[in-house]
Amino acid sequence: MFANLFNALNPPPLLLRSLSLIGAVTLHVGEGETAYSFLDDVETRIRKLRNFSLSSSPVQVQEGNVGVNQLVQGVLKPAALDAIHEREGRDQSMHATQTYLVFIVYITRSRAGRILTDPTSICQ
Repeated sequence: MFANLFNALNPPPLLLRSLSLIGAVTLHVGEGETAYSFLDDVETRIRKLRNFSLSSSPVQVQEGNVGVNQLVQGVLKPAALDAIHEREGRDQSMHATQTYLVFIVYITRSRAGRILTDPTSICQ
């Protein structure tokens, strides 16, 4: 229990390797849409893509750059782009909107563990 508390309060150090801009998304914040709901949508799309990918051709997830790059290019980036493009086709909002840049962030960590204890912190 104390180890979990310590890890939550002291996440592993992160080193930013690179950023890759993949697009911009305009959210209808005046109608209740949030950055968190966008990320939730991307996560749902990722799960669907991973389930389809695993059922059509089982792939062992690898550690290291090769496995990460395959997941980013084959799953994460298409899911994020799909969520962005779906929002581009919507009618103009009569209320407030907010546009966010969407990046893929590559990091290096000194040790394994959780990066975020509260996923909403990246949306603030």
